[in-house]
Amino acid sequence: LRAKLCFSAWQKFAKEKVVQQWDLRRQSKAFKAWNAVLLMDRKEKALQQLEIVSAELQSARLQTFATVKNHDRLKARLLKLDVLHLHLWGSWVLSSWRWVCRIRNAVDNGRMIARQERA
Repeated sequence: LRAKLCFSAWQKFAKEKVVQQWDLRRQSKAFKAWNAVLLMDRKEKALQQLEIVSAELQSARLQTFATVKNHDRLKARLLKLDVLHLHLWGSWVLSSWRWVCRIRNAVDNGRMIARQERA
């Protein structure tokens, strides 16, 4: 907005006959002043954008941190469940083995008793 105002003022001023009588040094100073105002306006816009982007970056960092924290918690729970599953599987295998051994022993005992009765 400031740049537009300065530029329109410069155009009005340049149309006057007085400007034609100025020497190049004075015109150079006026152009430098206009350029400085334009650069200040651009700098302010850039700083505003930088603040916005910095806030978005901070928000994204916090969100990423929370997501990683949740991921770590979920990973720990899944590892715990995996360990419990392995223990359950192991106990099931041992229980099955014990049951098979009992049946096998019962069959062997039955055979032994049958042999003794025959003899």
